Amino acid sequence: MRGMRISSRAARALTTTSLTIMMTAFTLAACSSGEKSGPVTLAIVNARIWTGNPKRPWAEAIAVRGDRIATIGSSAEIQKMTGRDAQMINAHGQMLVPGFIDAHTHIISAGRGLSSVKLRDAKTPAEFITRIRDYVKTIPKGAWVTDGDWDHTLWGGELPTRQWIDSVSPDNPVWVSRLAGHMSLANSAALGAAPVQKATPNFAGGLIVRDANGEPTGLLKEKAQGAGAGRKPRACSALTTCRRDSRSLRGPDSGRRPACRSVSQAVSPGWLMARSDLRSDQP
Repeated sequence: MRGMRISSRAARALTTTSLTIMMTAFTLAACSSGEKSGPVTLAIVNARIWTGNPKRPWAEAIAVRGDRIATIGSSAEIQKMTGRDAQMINAHGQMLVPGFIDAHTHIISAGRGLSSVKLRDAKTPAEFITRIRDYVKTIPKGAWVTDGDWDHTLWGGELPTRQWIDSVSPDNPVWVSRLAGHMSLANSAALGAAPVQKATPNFAGGLIVRDANGEPTGLLKEKAQGAGAGRKPRACSALTTCRRDSRSLRGPDSGRRPACRSVSQAVSPGWLMARSDLRSDQP
C-alpha cells in the first residue's frame, strides 16, 4: 500500500457505521509493507479489508502515515506499530475496499455538468421543461445550456422534442444530452446556430430525427450530435459562457472549487474519494 494517497475526508468517512467503508481513490493491489519514516497517524483495525492483491487478497488492519498508506497486516501487528498520538479506528468487522476510479469517466464533462441544468431525475415531461425554464432564468441571454443527462424512460419513454422547450428558452441555445451520451435534444435556437435544417442531410453514423414533414424534431443521435460542434462552447469555455462570472463548480457538499480547475466527488457524496486537478501542465 506504499505510496497510495487518501484524503482526510476519506479518513473521516471511515468513522461512520456504513456497511462498506470507502477509503482511497486508488487500488490497494499495488500496496506492500510500508515506509519506515514518520509515525503512524491513522490505524484501522478489526476490519475485513479487500486489497485487490491476489497474493494477499484480505487483511484485517491498515496503517497510514500522513496521507499515505504505510502497510497492512493483522490487528495486532498494526496496533503494535501505532503510537498513542495516532487515531485508532475499530471497524468492528466492517468491510473496507478501495474507492474505485472508473477509467471511462469523462471528467471535464462531469465537472461541467455540475454547473448546468440537472435533468437526470426529471420524472415527467413537465418537470423536464420546468427545470430548463428555471435554469435559463439564471444565465445571460445567448448563453448555451448543455449537459443535463435526461432520461426519457423515467416518464414512460416518450422522447422530447424542441417544441417542448422552445417557449421556455427563446433566447438561449439548448443542447442537452441524454444520460448515456448517445442522443441529444436541441431547441430551435441551437439547431439554427449549428445549423441543422430540413435540408440538412444525415451524418454518416448519426441520425437527425425528423417529423412527418421532414422537419428536425431537435433530437440528434450518435454522430449527428457533432452537427453543432463548431458552435457549442467547449469544456471550460462552456462554463464561462453559461456562467459568465466563472462561478465555481458545486459538488454534493456545496464546497467551492475553482471552475475547471478540479472536480471532486462528482458522482456520489461520501463514496467517490477522488480529486483530479486539471492544471495547465497536465496532458
